[in-house]
Amino acid sequence: MPRYLGIMSLATGDFHALLASAVGDDQHLANDLRAAVVESARHHLTLLSVASGDDGWVTAARRLKGLATSFALDHLSGLVGAAIDNGASDPRILGQIAAQIETL
Repeated sequence: MPRYLGIMSLATGDFHALLASAVGDDQHLANDLRAAVVESARHHLTLLSVASGDDGWVTAARRLKGLATSFALDHLSGLVGAAIDNGASDPRILGQIAAQIETL
């Protein structure tokens, strides 16, 4: 199995440990991968913030949750999952999601 397939299939765990297992001792590569994940999460949050209608919002939220789950970002995944379960684009939860993204 290619190494990246095993890594991307992890659903839980620690993001930094996941990065280390993916890139080994290459700190530059780990930083680049981390930056790409954060940039993607910010992009998904922007899409979530401007989504029109409930269906658009839920689709954007599920994409962000999928990204979070793929990279073992359990707390972020949980926040987005709670937002999906509540079925509303509450500005407070969007703020919490944004804050969590910035801690990565």
